[in-house]
Amino acid sequence: MTDAIREPATRHSLRLAGYEYTRAGAYFVTICIRERVCLLGDIVDGVMRLSPIGQIAQDLWQTLPERFPPSHA
Repeated sequence: MTDAIREPATRHSLRLAGYEYTRAGAYFVTICIRERVCLLGDIVDGVMRLSPIGQIAQDLWQTLPERFPPSHA
């Protein structure tokens, strides 16, 4: 079977059962890049040192609240 027609992998939820994720709070986000290449930067002496691509990603991440303000039902 070629990659183009391969069945998608089954994914399991990593969410905590019963937790209300719509509440305000801090969340940890992990971004995995193909073959785990360190494109976004490196951790040096416990500090994240962003690459130019990592800086772009951070800048865009910081604009998300402006682009997608919270909505309330």
